[in-house]
Amino acid sequence: MTRTDQRTDIRTTPRRTVLISGSGIAGPALAFWLNRCGYAVTVVEKAGTLRSGG
Repeated sequence: MTRTDQRTDIRTTPRRTVLISGSGIAGPALAFWLNRCGYAVTVVEKAGTLRSGG
């Protein structure tokens, strides 16, 4: 007996959503890896333009 009937198909399961606040160094890096793991990622940033410093 195979266990294929118990597996869930990744394409049919709803994707989990993640909101990342801040697009400094860590925000886009985290978004990249979460997206690769199957999460639906949204990144938001308060600043209207790029900043010259941290």
